[in-house]
Amino acid sequence: RSLAGFNRINLKPGEKRRISFTLTPRQMSLIDDNGRRVIEPGKFMVSIGGRQPDLNGRAQTGEFITGDFVVAGRVTELPEK
Repeated sequence: RSLAGFNRINLKPGEKRRISFTLTPRQMSLIDDNGRRVIEPGKFMVSIGGRQPDLNGRAQTGEFITGDFVVAGRVTELPEK
């Protein structure tokens, strides 16, 4: 679980707006047991909105939406910056 970005969007009551964002490979990476920065395949959840869910997926407070996506393939090591 990590914060990959933050941008405040102010909406009036009832207003809707489409937003988009990009997660870079580095933002999706982790450090493995051998100290390498890698991207691992698996299912991921993105949460957007007010306060975010706790580790069990329950809302703390505020409204938020979630979406799932899958990274397919094999573990891939990222080069150093």
